[in-house]
This record gives sequence, structure tokens and C-alpha cells, in this order.
Amino acid sequence: VSYGPADGLDAGAVWKIAETSDGNTWFTIAGKLSRFDGSRWFKATAEQGVVGSFINCLLVDTNGNLLVGAENTPVVVYEPLPGVRSQPRFNPLPGSSAAQALARSRVGELWFSDNAGVRRLGEQTIQPWAKIGSMDLVEPGPGGVMWFAGSRKLYRWNGTMMTNLTKQLVTLYVYGSDVRGIQSRPDGSVIVATMEGPMFVDATGGNVSVWATNNSDLAGLRCY
Repeated sequence: VSYGPADGLDAGAVWKIAETSDGNTWFTIAGKLSRFDGSRWFKATAEQGVVGSFINCLLVDTNGNLLVGAENTPVVVYEPLPGVRSQPRFNPLPGSSAAQALARSRVGELWFSDNAGVRRLGEQTIQPWAKIGSMDLVEPGPGGVMWFAGSRKLYRWNGTMMTNLTKQLVTLYVYGSDVRGIQSRPDGSVIVATMEGPMFVDATGGNVSVWATNNSDLAGLRCY
């Protein structure tokens, strides 16, 4: 079965997909948010509280709520209710801002990225050490470790210090190192997908190397 504009969808590529506990599946298509409940499509707009001009990211939070990040407006939250198939309602997340990417750390901190850098929920401004520019990917590691990646950029936060790993990235892939995916591994290391191939970064960020393309761990690496 396939769906398209004739079914009520926006035309364009699907960028993000998320599933909530009430059986709904959510899609971002051309910067718009749509819901599929198993039989019907529904477009979530400003009438339902989705006021962002362009939807960037979706995150099913640890409590099951769906967080939606967009350009120019705070994050909005959808709380799933089992068995409810009525029009969804989204409410602003207090203390949030526009978000290009969202992730919650393993110690419970909610991180946002925007065009200037990254910050945690509750921080009124971006801290000087977090002004690392636009980040498309945010990935939690063990404890409070966070990984951030953007076009030709890679950073690691260890809970107290931000480390710039961009130089190592460019050293490996001189002619183009756009990062397209990050996968955290149980030992704290990460596999990073770039436009030139996968790379491996150890748990400390001190060892960066090319990763074998035939490794089975690549099967779970999500890219955009």
C-alpha cells in the first residue's frame, strides 16, 4: 500500500517519522506535519497548535509524549491518549525555543539545536561553549554524554566540556565530510555516517578512524 497527495498528504519527501503509544504514526513532509491513525490521514496545523513555519524534527520523549521542533517557534508537545482518534492538540513546551534537532540525554536533559548552537531546556541563552553553529543531529551517549553533528562538523559533550572533533573528521575525508547520521554504541563510541563513508569515534573522542563498510553494526545506522 502506498499513499500520496491523493490521500491528503503534502507532496514532497518524508524527512522524519515517529510513532506514539496511541497507535498514531507521524510524518514530516515538506516541513508539514501529518498523522496516520491506521486508516486515515490528518494534517496538523496551527489550528491544532502546530504553528511553526517549517517542521524540523520529531522526538518521542521518555514519557511517551511527541515533541515537535520547528523554525521560529518553541517546541510543541502532543500527549497521546489511548483509543482517542479525534483531532490532536499540541501545546507549547515551557522554556523551549525553535529547534533544528532534539534529543534527551540519558541523565534526563533535553537538548535543542538551532542556527547558533545547542542548549538544554531551562537555559535562557546558549552558553559560550555551546555556540557551535547549526547542528542537524543530536545523539545521546552513556551518562550525560551528547554528540552533535552538522555539515562538516562533529562535537562531543562529556557532561562538563565540549570537544570539537571536526579537524579529525576532515583529516579522514578531505573532499567532503557532511555528516548524515550518528549511532551511539553500548561502549560509548559512535559510528558516524558521512557522504564519503562511515567513520568510528571511540568513547573518549580521542580516536577517530575509518569504519569498515561491511560491518553489521551499520544496519541500524539511520541517515538522512
